[in-house]
Amino acid sequence: MPTFAFKAIAGAMSDPDVGPFPFQGQEGVKQVTITNTTERGVLDTAADGTIMVSYVSGASGGINIETQQDSSFHQYLISWANVKFANAETGNAANFAAAAIKIVDLLSGSIHTLTGVFPTKIPDKPYGPQGGFVTWRLLAANNATQ
Repeated sequence: MPTFAFKAIAGAMSDPDVGPFPFQGQEGVKQVTITNTTERGVLDTAADGTIMVSYVSGASGGINIETQQDSSFHQYLISWANVKFANAETGNAANFAAAAIKIVDLLSGSIHTLTGVFPTKIPDKPYGPQGGFVTWRLLAANNATQ
């Protein structure tokens, strides 16, 4: 019988401007969702109803990371995004999409490797009677799944 345990999820994020951040099923993370953006097969319909099938190259995607608003991973992501935005605003966007994230499920053996990762925005932050979660939505130029 297959088993899943979030504690068996290991990963790391690295970026040349801010360094690495390893994690393993904790660090205040509630959930990680790998997204696939590129629709590799598309249909086009002509006016007469003729269908044309097209294959589209590419493997873009992203990752949504839901983490506690006071976690060390959230703080790392804030620092990382602020460095990326500040550098790009001053004309130095060479490393804007230089981050990489690797997620490994130690039980099933599945591996997701995202490269060309960049922040889209600092996430909205809740304020209320108790701590909450924030969701980081990061995009990736390449999303390889094994």
